[in-house]
Amino acid sequence: MPKPKGQTLAEVISGLENLNPADNPVPKCGAGSGWMRASLTQIAQCHTFALLPNGEDSRGVALELHVARELGIPVKQIGEF
Repeated sequence: MPKPKGQTLAEVISGLENLNPADNPVPKCGAGSGWMRASLTQIAQCHTFALLPNGEDSRGVALELHVARELGIPVKQIGEF
C-alpha cells in the first residue's frame, strides 16, 4: 500500500499518535484483503479518524469510514486538525 505523498499525519497533527495502515508490514497473504484486515483493527483503536483529501474515493477508505462511523469514532478532514 503506497503512502500518501506530502506530509504525514504525524507531521500535521503534532502530539497525537498516527496509525497509518501504509506503515504496516506487508501481510503474509500479500493481498489487499490482508492490508484491510490490519487497517480495520487499527480503526478500532482510534479516537478520531483523519480523512485525507479525496480519501473517500478509495474503496478501502470507504469501508474504514463505515466502520469508524459505526463505532462512533469522529471523522474529520485533515484540514480540521
